[in-house]
Formats: sequence, C-alpha cells, structure tokens
Amino acid sequence: MLLLNLMACSSGDKDVVLFEKLDSKKTHIDFSNNITETKDFNILDYLYFYNGGGVSAGDINNDGLVDLFFVSNQGKNKLYLNKGNM
Repeated sequence: MLLLNLMACSSGDKDVVLFEKLDSKKTHIDFSNNITETKDFNILDYLYFYNGGGVSAGDINNDGLVDLFFVSNQGKNKLYLNKGNM
C-alpha cells in the first residue's frame, strides 16, 4: 500500500492546507519501487543505489487533469491517468 504524502512551503498561515495525505484505497495508486541487491548491483559498486526512482506530475493526455508518472530503479515504470473524482 502506498500513501502519497506531498509537502510544500507555507505562506505562514496555519489554516492553509496545500496537500492532503490520501490512502491508496481511495487513490488507487499502488506503485512500489522495490530494489534487489546483486553481486554487481549494490551500494558498494553503485553509490546512489538507494536514492530511488522518481515521480512527476503533469497533464499527460491534455484533459486538464494532473496525471502522475512513477519511475522505478529496477521494476516497471507506471503512469496513473487522472480520471477525476478519485
């Protein structure tokens, strides 16, 4: 289960909520960046082994909704198209 937790700078107003933590059951985002060490691929030979993949947000299909693209180190990347209303 992946919980998406985003953070941003605040204007100083304690009542302003910029991002909300949502459960994967609601968002249907189940991405996991699993890493498997091998003799040739490990922290000793590859300094950035545990730095992870990445995530980007943008309107991929030009429908006005922000979509998410998750990048994996060793697994498959995954695109989540935003269909609106969770």
